[in-house]
Amino acid sequence: MMQTRSLTIFGATGSVGESTLKLVRECNSRFRLKGLSAHSNYQELSRLALEFRPELVVIADDTHYNALKDSLAGTDIEVRAGSQALIELARQPVDCVVGAIVGIAGLAPLYAAVQAGQQIALANKETLVAAGHIIMPLLAETGAT
Repeated sequence: MMQTRSLTIFGATGSVGESTLKLVRECNSRFRLKGLSAHSNYQELSRLALEFRPELVVIADDTHYNALKDSLAGTDIEVRAGSQALIELARQPVDCVVGAIVGIAGLAPLYAAVQAGQQIALANKETLVAAGHIIMPLLAETGAT
């Protein structure tokens, strides 16, 4: 019997996030989603949260916080918003953080995940191009992979 692995997916409503969630659906007994994030597509994030029941969802664009919170009212899913919430999500202990935020916007959550010593599946080269000189030494220092 395979051990269940906990995941957090940053950029859950984008193409890489969708592909990752397809795998989670197909192998649902092997994965447990603990966190999901999206930039501004709160409707899709809400739908995914209701399907997968993570502990925490984060909408980066905080103008959508109330709509997302209202759509998940009556569930035990915690809702947060903004850039600091993304960083806090990245620090939550999980077996793997999937970094699928497009462009440099993925840097802060990636940095926080590396600081926390997380195992990271990165689908965003821009963060390493822009800040590889910071991220790579930190990987070695924290034991993140």
